[in-house]
Amino acid sequence: MLDGFGHVSVREDRNPGRFLMSRSLAPALVTRKDILEYDLNGEAIDAEGRALFAERFIHAAIYRARPDVKAIVHSHSAAVIPFGVTGIGLRPIFT
Repeated sequence: MLDGFGHVSVREDRNPGRFLMSRSLAPALVTRKDILEYDLNGEAIDAEGRALFAERFIHAAIYRARPDVKAIVHSHSAAVIPFGVTGIGLRPIFT
């Protein structure tokens, strides 16, 4: 669903003041070592010089404003955008 057009993050369950998101890298290439921890200002706890997505600030602002949000999928895909602006739900399928 995301391919190269979006970002996924998840709130840290042991520390709700932090979230996890990959460094700036194509989704298909992300491995465990590419997942970084961020604070609610969007600052990486230990980036070690790795490039970061600018969209981390959007994720941080949502987590800061909405403590009930546990994960975010941020998509730029034109094929998915209509599901976010209509009353029609996106359903999982398998082909």
